[in-house]
Amino acid sequence: MKIRRNNMVLIICIVVFSSCRVENLFYFDINTQTICSCGKKVFYNIDIVNDSINPDGCQYEGGILLVWNDTINPPPNNINIDSIPDKYDIYRGGYNSHKKFRLKPNSTYTLSDNGLGGVEFRIKVWTNSNGRVIKTTQLNCDSANNLDTRIYDSKKL
Repeated sequence: MKIRRNNMVLIICIVVFSSCRVENLFYFDINTQTICSCGKKVFYNIDIVNDSINPDGCQYEGGILLVWNDTINPPPNNINIDSIPDKYDIYRGGYNSHKKFRLKPNSTYTLSDNGLGGVEFRIKVWTNSNGRVIKTTQLNCDSANNLDTRIYDSKKL
């Protein structure tokens, strides 16, 4: 009886831990300026950090967090960076900002998502003088799945 109960606990633990694994893979489509999910994953929140620094060594801008605020409808699995859906709250430096989101020119950003309890996944993107993404570390789901470390440049695509 005790062995059967131990086996049952072991099976429950395996099922729970394996079901909690969430794939958070995503990539950035340079042509459409869109953060794209790999698979059925949706974006409840995206953390966007400008890695660039000013000549004085200070951070160029505070971190930005996009948080889905609709409890009825699911979040999208693709987010066009030029037109963030209205159902996302945009937090800048921890404060809710009602301004439209724009990437800064000539900057490097780290975009990360940990989903709902999944393993955090990060990509880097680089912007040109107009704030358009021109380079990324993840160009498609194949590069994200392989954790490819190449930098994809829009001029070479």
